[in-house]
Amino acid sequence: MNRDRMRGIDRTTIKWIAIITMLIDHIGHGLVPDEPTVFMVIGRICNIIGRNAFPLFLFLLADGFLRTKSKPKFFLRLFLFAVISEVPFDLVLYGSVLTFQRQNVLWTLLFLFGYMWVADLLWSQAREYLRTPSGKYESGKKMALIRILTVLAMVGACLMAFFARTDYGLWGVLAGIVMYHCLEFSRRKPDFNGIPLPLLGYIIGLCILLFHYDGTFYALPTILLIWNYYGKCEKKFPKWLGYAFYPAHLSIIAGIEILMGKIKF
Repeated sequence: MNRDRMRGIDRTTIKWIAIITMLIDHIGHGLVPDEPTVFMVIGRICNIIGRNAFPLFLFLLADGFLRTKSKPKFFLRLFLFAVISEVPFDLVLYGSVLTFQRQNVLWTLLFLFGYMWVADLLWSQAREYLRTPSGKYESGKKMALIRILTVLAMVGACLMAFFARTDYGLWGVLAGIVMYHCLEFSRRKPDFNGIPLPLLGYIIGLCILLFHYDGTFYALPTILLIWNYYGKCEKKFPKWLGYAFYPAHLSIIAGIEILMGKIKF
């Protein structure tokens, strides 16, 4: 028997859980009537299940960033599908072809990715500098500058999400930043006082989301998934499916809403 299977949950399984819970949430929002009947209870249950999706996507993005072989391609895919997803997102949430009340969650992930990319470039240069003989003795000012630039990049990513009014906004970006740094640091030190750093980062990220979104409380069971996560893929996940599924399922839900008469032009 494969020992890895006995160790816990792999990356592909977490992706499927995130996608399915997101789908249930959007079905509940778009297709279940809001009338004060049993349908309202069903819609609420769908919404509760859906709260599990976003924290998992944040974790998967941070983990995927550290694994990707091409950051530019990763960034471009996120940007492309963020643009494609905007119309179906607005149709499902607001019944309008295009509105700037709120932007879809892929923009939040894009701003987070941008921060991770900048931080990775800054600290990669810092590590190269420290390897040089002069760097070992003259690191003070250089490291201070890199820390300042990293903080400015973090503030910039959060502000862009805030002013762009993206789904989960600056709190979503900030939660993802914490998850990313804990994952990145775990490469050198796997735990903190016996707590795995990826798990610690995920819990702190959930607390950040919980501070602003009460519904995050229902995502607490996902802690068990990350606790048992061992970072491998038993079966390769179709790369484009993870991106295309978001606009595709929103488009299908919007189409059904149009047929039902819930969306009128």
